[in-house]
Amino acid sequence: MKQSNKNVMSTSLLRLQDGRIALFYLRKNSDYDCQPYLRVSTDEGETWSESTLCSPIQGYYCLLNDQAVQLSSGRIMLPVSSHRITKERNAGSSIVNFLSDDAGQSWRQSRDTWVPQVRGESMVAEPGIVERRDGSLYCYARTGLGRQWESTSPDGGEHWTTPQRSRVRCAQAPMNIKRIPATGDLLAVWNDLTPRWGVPKKKMVHGWANDSSWGRTPLVVAISKDDGRSWRHAQAIEDDPYRGFCYPAVHFTADAILLAYCCGGPDSGVLQDLCIRRISLKRLYR
Repeated sequence: MKQSNKNVMSTSLLRLQDGRIALFYLRKNSDYDCQPYLRVSTDEGETWSESTLCSPIQGYYCLLNDQAVQLSSGRIMLPVSSHRITKERNAGSSIVNFLSDDAGQSWRQSRDTWVPQVRGESMVAEPGIVERRDGSLYCYARTGLGRQWESTSPDGGEHWTTPQRSRVRCAQAPMNIKRIPATGDLLAVWNDLTPRWGVPKKKMVHGWANDSSWGRTPLVVAISKDDGRSWRHAQAIEDDPYRGFCYPAVHFTADAILLAYCCGGPDSGVLQDLCIRRISLKRLYR
């Protein structure tokens, strides 16, 4: 297996409709070249295929962990943020989707890209996608604007509506939304900025909290019965003001969910520690 010159990161495992396991990851070759790749396994992860490049155009792309999706149509989608990197700084970013209609053998870019139309640097990044009951797609992404931004697609990710602020207040950190198999409702996990949780307000510097949590606390879960238009049963599962909780991955069992997320603090840094937590479905709906 050929290794990257710098890093291999941001893995997503996805059970495909044909039974195979797909492994998506980023290969960072330089500060200007970071692209998503795919390997597949037909024997439950014992062996893996050679890698397939998923980005038709070279660039610096950010694929969030646990965000590769396969639609009911069979189309596989990778929501990524495309970053314009210069020697001085990250010069801006936009949301792009890579699509495959042949089970991952070939890839192309969707016809539309999107970015919040606001003054200054929005730093839109690390998007996620969930398919709604009517077949439309809901895309959400982190920004430095105090909220997640959102857009929808009526045609399987080819075209997207003008992005707008969502109702979800959030730190500059990614959100994760998944459909609960047992109920059909949506589950959201994110860093809620509303003051009701009693976590001290952070001093923000260039969109980042100037403390050991990076502003990524508390970590909150909530349920939507209307495909993300409103959220209920919100509860904080982590609220330590000195630690940061971010990059949640979600796995469902018959009667519970497993959440894996970063949980570092003052001694280790936010991204260096990992927590895996089991939460019963009954608790989610209480």
